[in-house]
Amino acid sequence: MDIPKYSGGYIGRAEKNLALHAESNAGEYLIYAALEYRCSIERLVFNYLALIDADLPDDTEGLYRIVKMRGSILQIEPDFHHKIDFVNLYFRAIGSPQQFPKPDLNLLNSLHGRLGGFLHTINEPKRTIENSEWWNKLRQLLSQVRDVMTPLANVPTVRYKMNDAGWKLFAEFKSGKKPEDEIIKVFQVSRMMRDHNKGTGGDNQ
Repeated sequence: MDIPKYSGGYIGRAEKNLALHAESNAGEYLIYAALEYRCSIERLVFNYLALIDADLPDDTEGLYRIVKMRGSILQIEPDFHHKIDFVNLYFRAIGSPQQFPKPDLNLLNSLHGRLGGFLHTINEPKRTIENSEWWNKLRQLLSQVRDVMTPLANVPTVRYKMNDAGWKLFAEFKSGKKPEDEIIKVFQVSRMMRDHNKGTGGDNQ
């Protein structure tokens, strides 16, 4: 079974189902697309939490609660958005084009829940799959999800671990004591020192 590592993999499968729906007008493909988009949101959140090295719970149920509730994400990682900004500064400092957009957790939580609502109510056919208005609302939701998720499709599964110096620098960044240009200079000097002393090891700042 092919389980995508990026949200883009699920988005691609959702797009295929939408194309099949356009060809056949079969409603089942909209249901499949809704499922794939919902999985794409879950994968996106997990990839972001891995990126900033969040302390994730070991149990599957706990992981599901993280995706389901925005508050759970910020409870586990209250510096969620600050850390994404900080990681982006690091990539700018090393000359990488990679930048991670900050996801709107409120919006993702809402879309995830609404998709689940459609998926969980299909066992009430008279109100759902036998109702043309229900299908129209599902199409509208899928269009909105596509617009939101497509720019976020390729957030990779990488982990950015900070050493003690990195945590100190992050605290200065978060408090505003050091402006972005100074943070970038520190990253660049740190990288130059590591390049000069190759083989010594050590974590990323």
